[in-house]
Amino acid sequence: MRCRNIAKYCQRRAGARVLVVSQAPGHLGGRWSGIPLTDTDSIASGRLGEDYEFSLIRSEPSSEAVREGLGSHWGDVFLWSVVPWHPAGRCLDSNRKPSQIEVSAGIEVLRYVLAHREFRAVAALGEVASGALNRLHVRHRVLPHPFYAGRDACIEGVRAYVRDVFGSTATL
Repeated sequence: MRCRNIAKYCQRRAGARVLVVSQAPGHLGGRWSGIPLTDTDSIASGRLGEDYEFSLIRSEPSSEAVREGLGSHWGDVFLWSVVPWHPAGRCLDSNRKPSQIEVSAGIEVLRYVLAHREFRAVAALGEVASGALNRLHVRHRVLPHPFYAGRDACIEGVRAYVRDVFGSTATL
């Protein structure tokens, strides 16, 4: 199910020229949807389209903050994670910071994404994503990560990025 979702997502966002990279999928979001920074609540609501799959409806705070910050431009942005798989903590329903081994492996996937798409603007959501993009020598803007910097700082940072990139405000 998750593999089918990410395949559809990649096809449907093929024209996106703006990239936002996070560190890894969260246990309430990408772990269930298969799509970075996208919880199953976004799928159930039809925001992505009608034929994505899900088994549970879950809402993830990081996904919600980024979605709110992107506003009407959410569909214009390709969302990705340095580590495209969920790094579980002590149990599957938890998160932890990705290990250096996981980041190194994920960077190879990110390298592939960057080689096969053209982005006019790239942003990193937090320091892990920024470090990975620096290792790949990709020019980017660092945005506040909602977990580390707080929800409001993330939303405002993403909105400022949207204004700079798209020349408009992010509204829902």
